[in-house]
Amino acid sequence: MNVWNGGSPNSNGTNNLVFSGPSSADVVITRTGGGNFNLQNLDLAISWYSTRTTDTVLVNGTPLGISTTDTTYHLNLNNVSAVDISGLVAEGTGVYWTLDNVNYTVAAVPEPSTWAMMILGFAGVGFMAYRRNSGQRFASHDPKWTMV
Repeated sequence: MNVWNGGSPNSNGTNNLVFSGPSSADVVITRTGGGNFNLQNLDLAISWYSTRTTDTVLVNGTPLGISTTDTTYHLNLNNVSAVDISGLVAEGTGVYWTLDNVNYTVAAVPEPSTWAMMILGFAGVGFMAYRRNSGQRFASHDPKWTMV
């Protein structure tokens, strides 16, 4: 795997990763330290080193046709712990493809102090509702009301 400088020949103008391998070039995208994330989109293309013009990769098992044109693929993979990109066919000395502009988000998890404040808030609302209901029970014994 090489980081290809955006100013290099045949580059799309940005730095990108060029993957090559003798028989396969599988890549697994994970979050540093683990945990789930959402992968919205990424750019994939067959590298200009390749003699092939089209091929199919598998993104978490789903086929995705790619070509030598750097294309943005909208994946919208939500709440995944890993994204596996595999399946390019080896040709002669290896497999060549590029990956660029990986766009992902991480679901926000509240801090422990936020959880504590939320629990105290819910407890306070529950206590107020309990006190309000208790007061209404005693008021319902008004002698002006009779059962029919």
